Amino acid sequence: MSESEDMKLELENLRKSIKGLRSVYNQSPVAFATANKEGFFIEGNKAVLDLLGLEDLAHLQKLNLFQDPKLSEEDKKLLKKGKPIEYSSIYDFDLLREEGFFETSRTSKSCFDIFISPFYIRELEQAGYFSVVIDSTARKEAEEKLKESEEKLKLLFQNANDSIFMIKISDEGELVSFVEVNETTSKWTGYTKEEFLNMPPLDLIPDDMLEEAEDTIKIIMEKGFLTSEIEIVTKNGTRMPLELSSSLLSLDDDYFILIIAREILERVETRKAREEEILEKTLFLDIVAHDFRNFQTASRGFVDQVLEDKEITPDMEKKFLEKTRSSLLKSETLFTNLTILMQREIQIEHEFRSVSLLESFENAEEVLEDLFIDKEICLSIENITPEHKIIADTLFDQLILNLLTNAVKFDERMKVEIKISIEVKKDNTCVLSIKDEGKGIHPDERESIFERFSQFKKYGEGMGLGLFIVKTLVDRYKGEIWIENRDEKDYTKGTIFKILLQCV
Repeated sequence: MSESEDMKLELENLRKSIKGLRSVYNQSPVAFATANKEGFFIEGNKAVLDLLGLEDLAHLQKLNLFQDPKLSEEDKKLLKKGKPIEYSSIYDFDLLREEGFFETSRTSKSCFDIFISPFYIRELEQAGYFSVVIDSTARKEAEEKLKESEEKLKLLFQNANDSIFMIKISDEGELVSFVEVNETTSKWTGYTKEEFLNMPPLDLIPDDMLEEAEDTIKIIMEKGFLTSEIEIVTKNGTRMPLELSSSLLSLDDDYFILIIAREILERVETRKAREEEILEKTLFLDIVAHDFRNFQTASRGFVDQVLEDKEITPDMEKKFLEKTRSSLLKSETLFTNLTILMQREIQIEHEFRSVSLLESFENAEEVLEDLFIDKEICLSIENITPEHKIIADTLFDQLILNLLTNAVKFDERMKVEIKISIEVKKDNTCVLSIKDEGKGIHPDERESIFERFSQFKKYGEGMGLGLFIVKTLVDRYKGEIWIENRDEKDYTKGTIFKILLQCV
């Protein structure tokens, strides 16, 4: 083959190669465009025409890349110096058309990623610029939605009513560090976020609960989640009970525990109060049983003495029988108190009616004389008449008896003097005053003395339930009860119980 024929073949192959490249160039889904060194576009494939909404190449050739309003002056200088650039921008095609920048069939806004690089014909002679344009609208929208979602999640995280925090954990199940805490966590504990991030997580756990915390972590590592309760120590040193919902997370080969914590102080206090109430009821039943046994033993002893002692005199026999009756009456009083407590527990309703104060005090006086046969009881009812009546029920007599029994029992003298008076108010209420000369009640004990079981805890006997019964019934009658000193300057000189009641 001659030299001319070889040249023809090479030219033909070159034309085919160029034709193939142009075909790829024109059919490529990626938008390509070429501009001369002045910036005017001279070539562009179908993808770039579609991307810009241009009808044909002639419309593209009217555009100059240096006139792109999104191209910064700094990037223009770099291009003219032969440096490649890239930038992203949002193009409002409606606005571009209105301002006459170019005719386009596209509407609304689109985001483009643009890459421009100078190209050379000879080694040092710049011939123009090659551009690649990528429509990144969908990606940008997805990124914006993701960012918006992240912002919402962050907002929810920071403003959640519950405490939320994340702790990094080692492969061995050891707590490494806090990596994130929300504002509620800081608010509850008093620690700032920065303090948390620099704090060993176990510093929040009380020493007596460290073992329990370690066991909890092991379960989370095994199961992947756990709901549990634990206490933490706040910055001011107080203990805060929390319910934790914990989940194990794996991110980039690291392990984390995501914890949502809820403050449960009220729940814990309610549970503790219920547990204490159960213990108190158990103690109460033990004491009541003990007192019943004592009264029964005493009564049986007195009866046995009368039956078995052949030398007993009539006077001694009478005395033993009186003591037996006293023990039985005390048992009856204790049983009555127990009945009232049971009625209170099951909320048995009694019908309110008109109750004579004078009759109630007279009934109580008779029982007192039988209860305390070794004492002389002087009950002075000063200004109460048969006309003085209040709104109460059949349990009111027990209220009066318990108050008077309390006054007699804690007066160490053999002669007990109690003064009773009434003050009628203009609002159809009255104040009963029961004044004794006993050892008095310290001011610091006056609030708690009416509390449930407070007296029998102190004195160790069921008869001490009396004042709790009194307070229970006063509340039932929508009244009030309080304590004053008989001597304003010395509480040990005696006590005045005052009760506000509703008159008929």
